[in-house]
Amino acid sequence: MHFTWDDENIEHLASHGVRPEEAEEVVTHASTVILPARPPRFCAYGVTDENRPLRVIYDQGAEGIRVTTAYRIRRVLLARIRKEAEL
Repeated sequence: MHFTWDDENIEHLASHGVRPEEAEEVVTHASTVILPARPPRFCAYGVTDENRPLRVIYDQGAEGIRVTTAYRIRRVLLARIRKEAEL
């Protein structure tokens, strides 16, 4: 998976206390739940390697994956999303 990073999305993630590496960890983790949003956008719900629960919103296209935002979510929300994804 190829991620596209520039000053704009790196700074935006930083404003939410998220590093680009953390967003990549969530998007690529096997236990992450990925839900479609408005095309070509997706929402990834998962945890970083340090077990921080995050929601990562990204666009996927020919250029690869461009994260538009990411922020911490509550563990109860992540658990609910994972449970609903199993249905």
